[in-house]
Amino acid sequence: MKSTQKQYPLRASVIAVHAALVVLALTPGVSVADSDEEIRELTQPSSQIEVGVGNVSDKSAKFGEFNGMFKDGAYFIGNFDLRGGAGDDSTFRWRANGSNLGLENRNLGAEFGNQGRYRFNFGYDEINREATDSFKTIYNGFGTSTLTLPSAYPAAATRLAPTATNANQVLSNWSNLQSPYATEACAAAKNMAGACAGPGVLIPALMQNPGDLATKRTRGNAAFSFRFDREWEFKASVRREDKEGTKLTGFGVNGPGRGIMLPEPINSTTDIYEAGLVYVGKSGHMNFGYTGSSYKNAVNLWTAQNPFQNNSMLNNIAQLTGAPDNQMHQFNLSGGFNFTPKTKLVLAGSYTRMTQNEAFGVNYPAPTYIIPESSANAKVINTSFLARLTSQPMKDLRLNVAYKYDNRDNETPSNLYSVPGGDSALRTFANEPFNRRQQRLNVDADYSLGRGKALAAGFELHEIGYSSSHGEIPLPSEGNKEDTWRLEYRSSMGDSLTGRVAYARSDRRMEGHYHNGDPLPLSPVVSEDLAPLIAAGKITVGAGGVITTVAPFAFPAADPLLPGFRQFFLADRNRDKLRGTLNFVASEKLSLDGKLDLNRDEFKNSQWGLRKSESWVLGLDAGYRATDNVSLHANYTYEDMKSNFDTVSVARLVVANPQVTGATTTASGPANTATTCAGSTLAIANTANNWLDPCRRWGMQQADKVDTVGLGFKAGGLMGGRLQLDGDLVYSRSRSPITVNGGMYTTNGTTNVWYAAQSLPEIVSTVTELRLAGQYKIDKAASLRLSYLGQHLSSADFQLDAYTNPIFHGSFLSTGMTSPVYTVHVLGVSYLYSFR
Repeated sequence: MKSTQKQYPLRASVIAVHAALVVLALTPGVSVADSDEEIRELTQPSSQIEVGVGNVSDKSAKFGEFNGMFKDGAYFIGNFDLRGGAGDDSTFRWRANGSNLGLENRNLGAEFGNQGRYRFNFGYDEINREATDSFKTIYNGFGTSTLTLPSAYPAAATRLAPTATNANQVLSNWSNLQSPYATEACAAAKNMAGACAGPGVLIPALMQNPGDLATKRTRGNAAFSFRFDREWEFKASVRREDKEGTKLTGFGVNGPGRGIMLPEPINSTTDIYEAGLVYVGKSGHMNFGYTGSSYKNAVNLWTAQNPFQNNSMLNNIAQLTGAPDNQMHQFNLSGGFNFTPKTKLVLAGSYTRMTQNEAFGVNYPAPTYIIPESSANAKVINTSFLARLTSQPMKDLRLNVAYKYDNRDNETPSNLYSVPGGDSALRTFANEPFNRRQQRLNVDADYSLGRGKALAAGFELHEIGYSSSHGEIPLPSEGNKEDTWRLEYRSSMGDSLTGRVAYARSDRRMEGHYHNGDPLPLSPVVSEDLAPLIAAGKITVGAGGVITTVAPFAFPAADPLLPGFRQFFLADRNRDKLRGTLNFVASEKLSLDGKLDLNRDEFKNSQWGLRKSESWVLGLDAGYRATDNVSLHANYTYEDMKSNFDTVSVARLVVANPQVTGATTTASGPANTATTCAGSTLAIANTANNWLDPCRRWGMQQADKVDTVGLGFKAGGLMGGRLQLDGDLVYSRSRSPITVNGGMYTTNGTTNVWYAAQSLPEIVSTVTELRLAGQYKIDKAASLRLSYLGQHLSSADFQLDAYTNPIFHGSFLSTGMTSPVYTVHVLGVSYLYSFR
């Protein structure tokens, strides 16, 4: 094969100049002198440097969450784009660029190479995410792997459990963090000073703001490509990403209902390698490639002291682990063949092997804890295949047929583990790896009806199957099948009006029988993998080879299966989608665009859980060109999304001789019928009737409604062509009402009382943003730029504001975070210089 240089001795820059001169010669009214700048741009691309200073008025983590401007004060504005080469007679070119150099989301890049022969690329960038600056914690050691309680916190031995004298546990000592008293004796004396100071007194005083919850990612990459000739090319690249910082992680301690939000340290490295050989010919193409990744986490075991009652089993230390190290290797092969200029076939396949074998790294005491393996020895094999045929058998008809197959084979071994749930009661379980197989078939046709009109139709069959190599899959269904039909009509109604409307209908049906979950634990059958544990006497086997040491949950034996509940991603579902767009060019100056999207998901055969999901989006855009140099634009978008849930409250702990107090009539249950939910104790005493009692039913509708308005302008050619102005104003308001109906029974320690459900406070946020910029051209090479950014956010989110107090509900240690509210102004002035 001949090389590109021998095949085409003329260099690209020379060809470009010749082409430009030909165009100039044939274009009346354009002189060669006027076009010198255009020719130079083709052969000698310009470079630009921007330097300046900006100032952020106020510190706000939310405002600077991703833009790097989370600190107040001045910052350096630095951007550059430098280009060059070895002259007009050479095809060697180089480029170096950088942006946001004075902020913590900066990026740098460089490349050089010989056009049509080889190329080197290098890059570096940072991504900083500031989650919140209002986080508070009681712990010392923020950002490290060891979180400790303050020295002023009472020793574990003095943190007592509830006593029999306090039946209602209102002052349950160190199981109730709201208690202002350390002991029952202190409560009797109403003394909360000194040694009598309980968690409700000590914890608020010890809360501190140790720093911002934030993560920073730094990425570096290098790539190389070499073209052997005009058909064959080799490509390779490597990328490394380092991530450091902290994030919030929830952890439950000392039994159910008690939790802490902990600052988990983040310190990980990900390496990705890619290499490929590419062939592109007249009749087809081929690509053989390899992709490998390696993830290393420097945070293995990290610990936090327990602030609740004394738990000597683990020495009052909660042990947690970071994400385990893992590897991935993928080989892929793809290619295409052009049977004719209008009929093409593309084939692609890949084989992926993923492993995760890092040691667990925890130190749990035996024999209470049974950890049969030192690591998960996890391995997953993914295989995929794609075939796509496109053809135009007739002038007005285009066809597309595609088939895709994906198979996830989980070869991770299954083992039996015994661990105390919530740091206390023993639980025994077996991990159950499962496999997933997907097949997708698409058939699409597009037919031109002439005169700007076309009709498109399509069909898609999507099948998902679940299985397990270790027995019964941990999902209640073996898979599902979904059929989708699509129809679209496009039309040009004259030169000024065009539009399209599309409709899609999907029907998803479950494959096989849906297995209702059973609240009672099912003892796993003993396998050969458990033989060593049985021989060591750590596990007892009963009749029929069934584990008999599985600790039962505190569920009433009379509980039936869960009738009428379907997990939403497995349940039968009907989906409808309607899309419409309209484009109207009213005049040479005015254009209008509109769009409407409607979506509806209805879940069949599901009495409980997610029942329905609906959304619609309306968008309007307008553009107006006042003069050749001045243009205006405006847009409005309204989004409305809502989901409906129905559920039932199942009694788990029933007090003896229950008494229902009060008399309330309310709307409850899915049918929203008026029911008297007091005066009868049948449903409370007999748990078998949980599903029949309408007073245990409750429902919820969650919605999101968003209004967004935008206005903008661009003005150029001002002051003799030296000044250019542009600006944008955006206002957005989102509301999330959460409406709850029905009710449930609960116990106050002595009696069962029915409570009507209360709707939650509406979540609201409003954002106003104004951007203004002006650039003044001093001369052909230099410009001065002035910019302004103003942003205001006000929000109210009960999910944050409810936990503003350091102690919430007696058993949850809060973070002190609040709904973000800020007003920030950013001014910038910079000098731009262009040169060759």
